Amino acid sequence: MWLAILMLTAGVPHTVSDAVTTFNQGHLFFREIGMESEEPDAPRDRTTGIEIFTDGCEPLGTDMDIVIWNFTMQKLWERVNRAETSFTVTAGNEFLYYENFLLFFADQDERRSIVVHPEELWYILHHAETCSIPALGQIVVEAYYPGMAAPATVFITAGDPAMRTIQTLLRRGRDSAISTDR
Repeated sequence: MWLAILMLTAGVPHTVSDAVTTFNQGHLFFREIGMESEEPDAPRDRTTGIEIFTDGCEPLGTDMDIVIWNFTMQKLWERVNRAETSFTVTAGNEFLYYENFLLFFADQDERRSIVVHPEELWYILHHAETCSIPALGQIVVEAYYPGMAAPATVFITAGDPAMRTIQTLLRRGRDSAISTDR
């Protein structure tokens, strides 16, 4: 509520437009001030699972800019992270199904739940929505989230920017089969 009042009285802060632009480019992350983590992976917000990037000790903007950035990102994410959101990736005889907030990996042997991080989910959905290059490929993505004009179907090629995220999720699914077999 306070953000809406602030925006009405002062116009839309540049931080809001920067966050919206970043999100519309397929990126999703929160910001904080402080020392960078020494862990190989970025820390995650405990409530949403969204990655937190550290701006360092001398960030661009103020503490309020970071609060507004995080609030804006969270509101944008809430528009996407809904029960109606879904995608299917078909890669040969392997499949990824996202439905009802869960991601499943399936192959000819079984189907099992695997972890999907918010930025991975958003990247695939965003790519499916914005990819307009007709191509043929071995990997097909069908996706939908509230806010899309219509469900989208795209083919992913080896050089496609979304290929890395899809390969990561497929590898995570294969690795989960190995860990459950032990």
